[in-house]
Amino acid sequence: MSQFYKLHKSIRKETELDLIDRVILAIVISFYNDGKEFTGKVKFLREETGKSEATIRRSLKTLIDDGFITKNGKYHNPILLPSKKTLEIITFDHVKMKKNRDKFGGNLDFSDVKIWT
Repeated sequence: MSQFYKLHKSIRKETELDLIDRVILAIVISFYNDGKEFTGKVKFLREETGKSEATIRRSLKTLIDDGFITKNGKYHNPILLPSKKTLEIITFDHVKMKKNRDKFGGNLDFSDVKIWT
């Protein structure tokens, strides 16, 4: 796992999520991009974000209820994945960035905003 989590610009611009929701979504996306399963451990998210258990649980509920992540598996040990909605937003962002890179001869860096906790 990288030492950075990427907050995709399109998630930041095209959603009305609170900062903690965006950070947790970036963590879930990072696991997905690395080919790993994220089991939604509240303790892990507390350590990564420095937020309380109540804040983490509220954020996860918001992300699930608003359709940004999906929960698969058992109740006590779910696997959290970015939803189709989230993947479509990110894919659109990458297509847009690739077109910009191609337009400028690939010399400009349009990388995602990196955040750390």
